[in-house]
Amino acid sequence: MLQKFAAELQGLIETVIAALAPAAFGAAVAAVYEKGLRWSERLFQWAVGSIVAYYVTLGLGAWFGLSGPACSSVSFVIGLIAFRATPLFIASASSAVGSLPAWLRDRFIKGGSDDRL
Repeated sequence: MLQKFAAELQGLIETVIAALAPAAFGAAVAAVYEKGLRWSERLFQWAVGSIVAYYVTLGLGAWFGLSGPACSSVSFVIGLIAFRATPLFIASASSAVGSLPAWLRDRFIKGGSDDRL
């Protein structure tokens, strides 16, 4: 019983590593060329870039019918791009969320029809 569980766990770990490796390598290459980041920022952007690349590649692979090697290549490139886009996305999302209460107040309490969002 324990041997079967260990074999299944090993298979699961190998599958996860094989799926995330191209995205993680792409984000790692982007991290090498990015100047002026602290290690914590590099690690965060690397993790986010890898995860985003993995899920976007799943969608693109299903949509365009890409095979394994093509999906790996796309995942690597998206990992490069997602690493660089993470700080911009966080800044844009926080700005949008920060302006949401004022927009809701203006829209529903004052009865205005502002279309900023």
